[in-house]
Amino acid sequence: YLWQVYDGEEWDDIVGASSSTYTAPTSTVGVNTYRVLIASSLSGTATSDSATVTVSADTVSIITNPGDTQVYVNEGASVACEAISNAQGATLSYQWQVLDPLYDWTDISGATSSTYSGIDTSSTGYQTFRCVVTSSYGGTATTTAATVTVEQRDTITITAQPQSTNVVVNDTVTLSVTAVSDNPSATLSYQWQIKNGATYDDISGATS
Repeated sequence: YLWQVYDGEEWDDIVGASSSTYTAPTSTVGVNTYRVLIASSLSGTATSDSATVTVSADTVSIITNPGDTQVYVNEGASVACEAISNAQGATLSYQWQVLDPLYDWTDISGATSSTYSGIDTSSTGYQTFRCVVTSSYGGTATTTAATVTVEQRDTITITAQPQSTNVVVNDTVTLSVTAVSDNPSATLSYQWQIKNGATYDDISGATS
């Protein structure tokens, strides 16, 4: 047996392809046409029909897109995605990109895993990211964009503290506190606690 591949003008012998089966390469997208020459030890010969092998890029699908998130200055922040390929044995590579001031997507050096956690949160503002996922078989997909917003944590000031009191059994005791935030848009929530030995435990429902 001698397998041959058609180069567009003539048939070329494939070195080492000398058995009744031939494993055609599939590492490159394209179309190749093959045939095999068969020779007998008694000088008989035959040529097979040609067979075409079409290699297409696989399909990469985004399973989980990165989501918008809000953090405070100097807190850790990350974006992540999940993708799959429909080609068995394919490996996926990742390239995170950031939207620059000119509204162009720019590759982030070293951001080549499914999660990117090198986001700068040293100052307030926002940054927008996406990830380009590429398969070893040529398929590609891009996630939706996700915005990470960095805000300054507000300061809460207690202007009136709860006061200690002495009562008799079954008297009603109301403790109160007054607090304000230096950010007018902030909403305050409350959780009263009771001291239990060395620790404080939340009181269920005491949230005003």
